[in-house]
Amino acid sequence: MQTINYQKLKLMAVVAMAVATLSSCRKDVANHQVTDEAGSRERQTKTAANGGYEIIWADDFENGLDSTKWTISTGSPAIRHELQAYAKSNVRVSNGFLVLTAEKKATDGQQYMSGKISTSNKFTTRYGRIEARLKVPNALGLAAEFSMFGQTPDGTGIPESGEIDIMQHINRERQVLGGIQWANEGHAIYRGNSPDGYYFDYHIYAVEWDPQEIRWYIDGKQYFKANIADGINGTDEFHKPFFINFNLAVGGDLAGMTIDRNLPTSMVIDYVKVFRLIAPDSRNHITA
Repeated sequence: MQTINYQKLKLMAVVAMAVATLSSCRKDVANHQVTDEAGSRERQTKTAANGGYEIIWADDFENGLDSTKWTISTGSPAIRHELQAYAKSNVRVSNGFLVLTAEKKATDGQQYMSGKISTSNKFTTRYGRIEARLKVPNALGLAAEFSMFGQTPDGTGIPESGEIDIMQHINRERQVLGGIQWANEGHAIYRGNSPDGYYFDYHIYAVEWDPQEIRWYIDGKQYFKANIADGINGTDEFHKPFFINFNLAVGGDLAGMTIDRNLPTSMVIDYVKVFRLIAPDSRNHITA
């Protein structure tokens, strides 16, 4: 008859419990790695085509919010008839994730509070691959945005500075928007819709930006592109440095004025990465 070593079984049980506890406290690393494989394969394909990319800036929020990288916006943006004011209390890092929360709480003359964060005056890039892994809220009256804006010396805003919308998600729609906004005898907008999908889980949203065009991707699959070669159609803005922005808007022209009663809810960002384009083009540029 086989002798049962109860002391050994007890030790194995303790070890298993410790591993389970540790895993529950960490980010969703396994899902992160699996999801990122598509982006990695796609980047390898691009490496053969145009010289490839190398990472030059990133944040995974594992060590909290880095004030040398990010600025939290506050106050009412007073754009597009939006109903939120941005506040520091609505931007937080939890378990290695950046969380922007919209809630029904009056402040600064607005009915709602929400979060907005950017690298303005701290980090800019011109050309390359810019990506983030994030999930958007499923709620009426909200617009989640991962975008880039031109960093102008005098603070000139849209449309003159240019805007690259890497990901815009509105309400409960089964699509996201990607596109550009710029000045071309008025406010010019060029947008494309992603394929239908379920976007309330984590996905990797990215653009690849070079002197000829900007391409939009979800989980490594391209769905849209815009021609900016030689500043065609007044697109000179897109050959200058841009900074990164995340925000969650409430109401307004994009999301409408029917607001979900089940607030608060949040936009959650796992990480953001910037890759420099390695190519013979001498206009390649990066600043920090």
